[in-house]
Amino acid sequence: MEIRPDHPVHRIPPESLSIPLSTFILIALAEVGDKSQLVCMTLAGSLAPLPAWPGATAALVTVSVIGVWAGRTVRTTRTAIDRASSPAC
Repeated sequence: MEIRPDHPVHRIPPESLSIPLSTFILIALAEVGDKSQLVCMTLAGSLAPLPAWPGATAALVTVSVIGVWAGRTVRTTRTAIDRASSPAC
């Protein structure tokens, strides 16, 4: 079986990468010099750095999941309110 790079299954559309890439860039820039980064540097400097990394990673993942959930909830609620308040056609 021949693998063809031009086959639609093997092509990733550029627009599918724009949201994750822009999210990564925005969060990475926002976190530089943030209090959480300073706490991580302090913990890694005073304690063992290897145990500090999974703890910091788990905290950032948890906060990100809460942020995505909250954003989705606000969007869903706002859409429902907008539909309920719009005049019937």
